[in-house]
Formats: sequence, structure tokens, C-alpha cells
Amino acid sequence: MRLIIATVWLSLAILSLSIHARPTLELQSGDQKVSILEVYSSQGCSSCPPAERWVNNWLTNEALFTAVIPLVFHVDYWDYLGWPDPFAKSAFSDRQSQYKRNGNANAVYTPGFMFNGKEWRGWFQGKVIPTQSFSAGNLIITLEGEDINATYSKFEDGDNLNIAILGFGFTTYVERGENKRKELRQEFVVLSHKVVDPIDRRWITDWQLPDVSAKRYALVAWVSSDDTLNVKQAVGAYLPDEFIRR
Repeated sequence: MRLIIATVWLSLAILSLSIHARPTLELQSGDQKVSILEVYSSQGCSSCPPAERWVNNWLTNEALFTAVIPLVFHVDYWDYLGWPDPFAKSAFSDRQSQYKRNGNANAVYTPGFMFNGKEWRGWFQGKVIPTQSFSAGNLIITLEGEDINATYSKFEDGDNLNIAILGFGFTTYVERGENKRKELRQEFVVLSHKVVDPIDRRWITDWQLPDVSAKRYALVAWVSSDDTLNVKQAVGAYLPDEFIRR
């Protein structure tokens, strides 16, 4: 009888540990270059929907996450036209302006494209994203619950880590402004972004799921140079269900 009771308690203890265990996930870029395509957009800009439809096609592109990761930053400087973009953040507008101040872009406009930290106007000319096939070092991101540990095999002084949470599957009916009476479908929407300084040649930080309901989420991380914002290596993936249960 004591043996049976002890067995039951052990089983319950194991079950309790498994229930409360924090989910873990490791992402590795591999040695080949993974590129970041930043798209600056706004629901208040009539020129942006065609660019976002093009970005949406990356959902079925076999190069997604293995060679290129698109991120759509919604800016707020068109909100005054009558439609406040629900995904817009002033920090994203500031980030785009910083590219101009650093000389990475000639102007601030939407839709605006930054490829690995440098202005790219190929979309306006119907060009494809340039191939980046070279050794860029391995970026490893380990998630344990809401904790993040990251290392980069080609780390250099001045390297920072960027962490972004993306949301997918949004549909918005725009009631006012330049896109009035249009229904916009948007993917790869940046819901949060932060830059982390290194500690002893590695990065230790945390992340939180934004309070925005999306059909799917992804975590993207990339190493950039502090002085140029150029992207050195990147990694990303859709977040498994155990990370997004609220």
C-alpha cells in the first residue's frame, strides 16, 4: 500500500514538473548569410498596399527564414491624414530616420526598403532581392520561457543584438484617410523591437509576447553594427504553440 501511494505521489510530482517546465527553443542561422529586409509602411499611405502585397508573398517562399526575413515596420508620420495606423510606433519612425542620419538612406518615405541596413530601391524597378551567399558566422538564439541567450561566432566589439516579434494574419478595414474603404491584409508586422547590448561577448535578455492577437507569431534576431546599423547575421522562426499560450 505504501509503495502504491509513493508511486502515485512520484507520478504527480513528475506531472507537476512537466506542466510548469518552461518551453525551450534553439535557433541557429548556420554559417551562410541570412538577410534582413526591413519594409517601412503605413495603413495611411496609399502607395503602401502594393508593397505589402508583395511582402505577403514571402509566406510561401522557400527562402523564408533560411535566406531572407522580411519585417514590416509601421510608421506613424502619416497618421495625421485621418487614419491612425494601429501597428504604428514612433520608435519605428525614429529608426527609419536614423538610417537617413547615418547615411544609409537618402530620404524618409513609404514604402521604404532597407536590405541588411542599406537602402534598397529594387522593388520600385521590379527587381528581385539580391542574393547574399557567403560565410557570415553562426548566430545561436536559445529561448527558455521568456529568457533569451544569444551568441555569435563572429562577434566583434560594437555588435548589438536586435530582437523583434512579428505578427501574421491581420486584416484591417480602413475607414478614413488615403486608403479609405480598403481592406488591407498584412503579414510580417513588427509588433515589438528592441536592441540589446552585449555582456562578455554574448547577449542575455528577455522577451514578451505583445498584447496583440495574431494568427501566428515569429521571433527574429539579428546582429548589427552599432555605428552603421548594417546587418551581419540573422535568424528567425515561427514561435511554437507552447510559447504563445496566454
